[in-house]
Amino acid sequence: HERYEQRSAIGPRLFEGARGLEAATGGWIRLAEGARPLDAALLVAFADAWPPAVFASSDLPMAVGGVPTVDLTVHIRASLPQPDDFVLAVFRTREVAGGFLEEDGELWSRSGRLLAHSRQLGVFL
Repeated sequence: HERYEQRSAIGPRLFEGARGLEAATGGWIRLAEGARPLDAALLVAFADAWPPAVFASSDLPMAVGGVPTVDLTVHIRASLPQPDDFVLAVFRTREVAGGFLEEDGELWSRSGRLLAHSRQLGVFL
């Protein structure tokens, strides 16, 4: 996480969300190292860089071991490269069952353009 500059803007603090509601989290993200145009590789990295949305739910024990990725699909929805800037990352988890969770993500430009969306399957440890 030290490779990214992140500014939380969506959802509650981790493990303090409302019970029984959709887990949602997100905020502004960019590389900490400085300017680099947004390309496909960077958008894919951003899609897996934010703490899992499921951590925004208070329904979980504080001793969660992690959420390793089993499958990650990212669909790029904008022409690339884009100028270097913060990207708004929004992630939601609606289902945790059988030791797995799904997470849907959206990456938005400052101007409100959808850059990419993602779907991730993770193991809930």
